[in-house]
Formats: sequence, structure tokens, C-alpha cells
Amino acid sequence: MRNRRVPFNEFVLPVARVTPPRYDSQRVDLGGVIARRGERPWLLELLEPISDRAPNPSICGPWTCYLNTVIFYARPYRLRGGRPVELAGSFEWSAGGGGYVEFDNVETRLSWDDVIACDGDRWMVGAGQVVWQRRRWWMHRECRRVQP
Repeated sequence: MRNRRVPFNEFVLPVARVTPPRYDSQRVDLGGVIARRGERPWLLELLEPISDRAPNPSICGPWTCYLNTVIFYARPYRLRGGRPVELAGSFEWSAGGGGYVEFDNVETRLSWDDVIACDGDRWMVGAGQVVWQRRRWWMHRECRRVQP
């Protein structure tokens, strides 16, 4: 996936989940998730809203970890003790620092290999990246068409 600005006004297709969630028994609401056809006919692009509480990219930076967790860390990196930390090519652990300052920690509703229905076809969800659009954070994912 190329690192580029996503044209937000082209995302207009509604999305519905076909496969049940794997890791929790609750029904997941996909309201707010929008889609558009990709550059090729077998691709679909999704935008999933993920956080209202995290501030803009000049103040925090998103980190995607595990399968569908996004953590928004303060930028520049600071330990919870208030002492500034500079990362210059290596990751330094501090004894007693208690970790880095976080603004938000969220779970995305979609994850790898979920199957969704959109525009009369079934699509398998793939990789994604966190993007800043319309004054909020979104998970931008690409999906591939699967056979029914």
C-alpha cells in the first residue's frame, strides 16, 4: 500500500460483515465504515473511524501492534515520569519510567482475513495503515475480492 493522501470524498459504499468476529462473541457494528472501489476491479478500499480522543499528528503518533490494536503515543516520546526521551536509532528502556505517554489505545473492528459484503461482492480484509482525515483518525485498509 502506498503512503499517500486518501481522497475521502470517493468513499461512499456501505459495508456489512459476513464472517462473525473471531475473538469476541459480541456482534460488531460496522456503522461508519465506508468503502470505495480500488484502482483495480478486484480491490476495495475501506476507511474505518478509530479514535475521537487522540489529537492531531503534530501532537501524537499512531503505532499499530498485534492484530488490531492501535496505540497513540505522545510526540516527541516522553516517559510517564515527565522526563523527555530521545530515540536516536535505538530503543532505550528506562527503569521505573512506567512506559511512554499514551493518548488513546483502541481496537479496530476489522482485522486480517475478515470477510465483508460490499457492493454485491464478498471481500477479504487485508493490511492497513492509520491515516489522519477530516480532523480524526481512520484505519485505511485494502480488501481483495473472494469467490462466493
